[in-house]
Amino acid sequence: MPAFLEEHKPQLSGVEGTVSYTLVYLGQDEITSLGVFMSQESAQRANEPAVTWAKQRLADLGAAPPEAHDGDVLTHTTFG
Repeated sequence: MPAFLEEHKPQLSGVEGTVSYTLVYLGQDEITSLGVFMSQESAQRANEPAVTWAKQRLADLGAAPPEAHDGDVLTHTTFG
């Protein structure tokens, strides 16, 4: 999604406490994302522009309104 890289990635990288963000195409015009943040406050600050971006950019594709969920990270591991 070039639009994501050009538009949304800079918004997320500007939020202090952003660790990682993954956008996944599930098929059949459905996507999901997973963001990892250092704190609940960081996640909430990042969620506002994310929802706005999704509404603006994905509504034309017939996407359902975005839903946000949160929870505590039990483990986060990187390889490589």
